[in-house]
Amino acid sequence: MKAYKGCSKRRIRKIFSFVLAVLMITAVFFGATAAFRLIDRRIHPVEYTKYVDYYSELYHVPKEIVYAVILVESRFDSAAVSRAGACGLMQLMPQTYKEIAEELQRIPDENAIFDPGMNKCCGVYLLSKLFEKYGCWDTAYAAYNAGESAVDRWLNDERYSDQGRLSDIPYRETKGYVKKVRCAAESYKKIYGF
Repeated sequence: MKAYKGCSKRRIRKIFSFVLAVLMITAVFFGATAAFRLIDRRIHPVEYTKYVDYYSELYHVPKEIVYAVILVESRFDSAAVSRAGACGLMQLMPQTYKEIAEELQRIPDENAIFDPGMNKCCGVYLLSKLFEKYGCWDTAYAAYNAGESAVDRWLNDERYSDQGRLSDIPYRETKGYVKKVRCAAESYKKIYGF
């Protein structure tokens, strides 16, 4: 069993044991379908709904995509900081945050990057811009993770693109990221009916 960042194997086993116990108890009392629905909602939480509702509508980004990016990026930890220095719920790099905040005519206060509303505003706006540029959510996810310059290079290289669409992603981390976000978005749509 591979440990996730910040989680020991022991803690993962405890969580897994707890989830399994809840699943079994719920299945006994309410049936298997209810048990799985409960587990799905625990694995795919819905938090900060007023910000997600507002910014997903404002920037035309489906809610399931916003929730999926937050889940994959920070697991809903507004104080999260990655090894690379990305910050907040949507894991924005400080320079990217500053550029977007200025573009949106907001004051790019360096502490506001951790504010859930400001972080979501900038993160959802960035997703919107990336989708507008590339016309494909998978490509937008790749650019959100690896950067636009990397994705632009891949799209200009026939080893990685086919008729203007990414057919392969050479960065293993980005390839995995795109798959995780896509799967999480599909799960959110199925579970909550967005």
